[in-house]
Amino acid sequence: MNKQLQMTTKRLQTQYKLDVIGIGDTYQRQNFKKWKEIENDWENGKQYFSTCHIRIHVQPQITQSGSTLPK
Repeated sequence: MNKQLQMTTKRLQTQYKLDVIGIGDTYQRQNFKKWKEIENDWENGKQYFSTCHIRIHVQPQITQSGSTLPK
């Protein structure tokens, strides 16, 4: 799962250059002052989204277990 997310994120950064997963939104909420300085260059201009380092850490959690039906 982690590898698939890394590959997808890298493709979004290099091929499409679009933040469709909302990383900029998260950054805006956590660092509003800095975001106001870079928001116009996030996907355009200096394209910070395409060049930023994104670290992915997956922690799957099973909340309910299911059962299979007999054949």
